[in-house]
Amino acid sequence: MADSDGKPTYAVHDLGDGKIMRLAGGFPIEGFKSGLQYQAKGNDLYVVTYPKCGTTMTQHTAYLILNDGVPLSADQRLDIVWPHLEEVGGDFVEDKGTVLDGYK
Repeated sequence: MADSDGKPTYAVHDLGDGKIMRLAGGFPIEGFKSGLQYQAKGNDLYVVTYPKCGTTMTQHTAYLILNDGVPLSADQRLDIVWPHLEEVGGDFVEDKGTVLDGYK
């Protein structure tokens, strides 16, 4: 999310035990906390980049590699096919992750 000047907005959240987390606007704290509890599986696949540094392009590139160059169909959305764990939470990823065999 951005303010009226187009600058990104952030919110500071107290996670307890003296832990503070600053999240981009639009990322619900519940999803972040759920993501912290997520137990990675052996066949999970993560794209990890710095913010605003080509994450979407990297996701598309990895998707194309994993799918023999076949792009997403018109009815598919990248944020559903390859969700942000810290945004949607562990339950969503557990139920909806969709790449390869463990990318369901």
